[in-house]
Amino acid sequence: LPLPWRGLSDMVRLHTKEVLIVAGAPGSGKSTLSVNLAMGVDYPTLYLAQDTPASVIARMTAIATGVDVTTAQRNLRQRDMLEEIALKLEEARPTLVLERKPITVERLKHLVEALSEWIGEAPPLIIVDNLIDLLVPGNTHGEMQFYTTAIPQIKHIANEYGTCIVRSEEHTSELQSQ
Repeated sequence: LPLPWRGLSDMVRLHTKEVLIVAGAPGSGKSTLSVNLAMGVDYPTLYLAQDTPASVIARMTAIATGVDVTTAQRNLRQRDMLEEIALKLEEARPTLVLERKPITVERLKHLVEALSEWIGEAPPLIIVDNLIDLLVPGNTHGEMQFYTTAIPQIKHIANEYGTCIVRSEEHTSELQSQ
């Protein structure tokens, strides 16, 4: 899958049927990279804004409307601006679907199936922002079993539907040992 930035696209390749992990410390720019990727590509994308949906929406609004994030946040609080913002977001990214709450892997699979019916194929790109907010019944992100359960499940979805799943993850000692 092509990236929206030529220099990075020459170094990094996104491939369908793969899971790409973007790891880093809190505040290191994982979500910023994810939002810019989602807004910069021209192919269908499913964005799971599980961690900070208000921030993600403000960043996407800023990109679509050409204003800074602070102005976008202020505009989003004004009811009379919402329709105009929605139209600009739809114009900028008509096949970007945003899910704004933590979900299970099963719900992710249902979303991919629904989008496949809507656009005629699975979205080539799925962004999971942030993996630790994925709901894995019986597990929490602080347990190794969370990762050994969640990662193979999302890898299976990537393989089954021929999509690339980019997931952001806070850099933790649990990930280092995988």
